[in-house]
Amino acid sequence: MMLFTPMRQKQEKLKKCNRCLLNYEEKHDKCPHCRDLDEKGVIKLIEMHRDEQKSNSSLGKYFVLISISIIFLLILSLI
Repeated sequence: MMLFTPMRQKQEKLKKCNRCLLNYEEKHDKCPHCRDLDEKGVIKLIEMHRDEQKSNSSLGKYFVLISISIIFLLILSLI
């Protein structure tokens, strides 16, 4: 018998915006990210999103390097 059963939230279906290329929930008529922006604002939004993805990617690389270092040190301590 399980005392705790996690409740799963129903995920909304996502659509990809043709303007800013970001995903948004289908329940919205227009993209909430770029609907109030002009073309310059959309370009700036796309650049900010791209920069954020690059920084997240480099952060992931640091985590991998740190993990490998820790595993290596653990192996060395066992020898």
